[in-house]
Amino acid sequence: MRRIAMFILSAGLLSAWTPGQAEPFALSWGKVHGVPEAEIIEIDRIARAVAEIAPAFDAGPSFATESLGALSHAMADGRVHLASETIFGALTLEREVGARILMRENRHGLSRYRSVVIVQADSAIQTLQDLRGRKIAFEDPGSTFAFFLPAAAIASAGLDLAPIRSIRSAPAGAGVSYAFVHQDQEQSIALAVATGLAAAGGFGEKDWWRLEESQPRIADRLRIMHETPYVTRAVLIAGPALPAALDAPLIAAIEALEGLESGRAVLRDLSGAETYDPIAGEAAEDLAASRALYDAFAMLIDPQ
Repeated sequence: MRRIAMFILSAGLLSAWTPGQAEPFALSWGKVHGVPEAEIIEIDRIARAVAEIAPAFDAGPSFATESLGALSHAMADGRVHLASETIFGALTLEREVGARILMRENRHGLSRYRSVVIVQADSAIQTLQDLRGRKIAFEDPGSTFAFFLPAAAIASAGLDLAPIRSIRSAPAGAGVSYAFVHQDQEQSIALAVATGLAAAGGFGEKDWWRLEESQPRIADRLRIMHETPYVTRAVLIAGPALPAALDAPLIAAIEALEGLESGRAVLRDLSGAETYDPIAGEAAEDLAASRALYDAFAMLIDPQ
């Protein structure tokens, strides 16, 4: 695939324009980050790198925000054409503004991921159904792997989820009650379960591995009760204002950048992505699983 991209580059095929387009398309990248102003430089770098390697594009203004909602609005009104997003954010953009998922990202060695639901090692809880009338601890509402995935798995099992004020509150009703612990992610969630404040906790599989290494005494008091399906970790997603005719030259440009040491550095600095894959085979299967869980989660928070 990389050789094909470099051939396309050398043959000048990356310079294709959409019909009637007189000038290169000014491609604007966007990103959600806790400190938006710190990311503008990295976003500018990827915009310039794509423009330099693909004559079909020019570098448009960069956009950084703390909010996925703000990114969604920017995509909807055409101010942002491309973004690197985790799967939950990408599927939200897909649903809200008609964005298109172009490629799967391999971030820090992981292109697919799953979450786990943990319980006490000697707990009688064996399945998600056993969580009825009990409490589960999550990280925060914005966490893909310590909220969205395990909550979606519970919803897919036909269980109702009800928020409670804190993990120390009593369960609410016959469904599964949940609260956020917010800080120290896997350690706080694990401690809530180990001490009996919650019957279960949900977080990423990688966080469980890290807990086993860093806090073995706590991990020994716990076990994995449920594993979610694998989902896509992160993707490159295009907004509706990017003409679909430019998808192919853009994908070829990203693949060509992967073939250059300087290009890989720019891509890595943007999102931690080391490689990009087409949406095919395993990537397509994981994306389908991601969409199914997202739909279950969407029904949970918006039954209409």
